[in-house]
Amino acid sequence: MLIISGCNKREIYEYIDKLLAKYDADKTGMADHALESSGGSIVSTRCTETFNPRTRLESIFGMPLWYSSYSPRTVIQPHISPGECWAFKGSVGSLVIQLSGVVNITGFSYEHIPKSLSPDGNIDSAPRQFSVYVSIYIFALVVMVVIQIMAVLFSVKFLILRYFFIPNLGPLFDRRDLF
Repeated sequence: MLIISGCNKREIYEYIDKLLAKYDADKTGMADHALESSGGSIVSTRCTETFNPRTRLESIFGMPLWYSSYSPRTVIQPHISPGECWAFKGSVGSLVIQLSGVVNITGFSYEHIPKSLSPDGNIDSAPRQFSVYVSIYIFALVVMVVIQIMAVLFSVKFLILRYFFIPNLGPLFDRRDLF
């Protein structure tokens, strides 16, 4: 057997398979508390309007069958294919996501198709800038406080996944607002 740095070939292949399985699952190896199938939900889009409810015509052999529509719920579903996104009117949008439960937020990830998967190599519709806010309900004061915990500005080049660590804020959060 081939030995590389104390590992045999079989161990290396098993390790690579493990890494590929993790990457294929969700690319982070961490729980996704915003994912709809895990209990996350869309609370509001505030004043943001969906661009066109009938966004894509599905057809077989050139025969039109139906229109696919992508609502704000698409954001919290595991899609990462060209055209499977929530398009909204204008250049600024808001989205309020209810997490699956009370969690201590330590980071968040953002996914968009890379240029290599775009049919025409264009990803101009990918968000370039966004902020993350959390809402904290303080029971003793019966008040809700909104705190900005992250502001991000992307360059034009975009990877499939970006993960952002958030410093330990102490309290537990159960909702995050994406503006």
